[in-house]
Amino acid sequence: MTWSTPRWVLGGFGLVLGLPRHLGKCCIDPPTVKLLSYPTQEDPENRVLLVCLIEGLQGSNAQVEWLINQQVQELEEDNYSCSECSNKKATQWSQVNVSRQSWDQGAEFSCRVSHTSLKEPIVESIKD
Repeated sequence: MTWSTPRWVLGGFGLVLGLPRHLGKCCIDPPTVKLLSYPTQEDPENRVLLVCLIEGLQGSNAQVEWLINQQVQELEEDNYSCSECSNKKATQWSQVNVSRQSWDQGAEFSCRVSHTSLKEPIVESIKD
């Protein structure tokens, strides 16, 4: 049987009652990226901890890039970890310490997450 999406949506196939007319829609939540900051007054090195939290990507192969004012940075002390990585709802995170001076001056910090399942990277940004 040949069918078209418009005909399917309009119910033109005499479907059994109660069968939902959803095509290609499922209960899969899209991945989320959150950027969190933890400025601490007690830090003797005057740093701000940034954490990029990634939820909903399968596996541990997400690529995280850090940006300051939309420019890719090679930041030191980058820590990366993954929890329940074999699960479809894996939680991954990357964290870096940035200078309090750049934070206080209003720089925009971003984490850009790439993954084979994403059509384009997800970018999350934060400013003081």
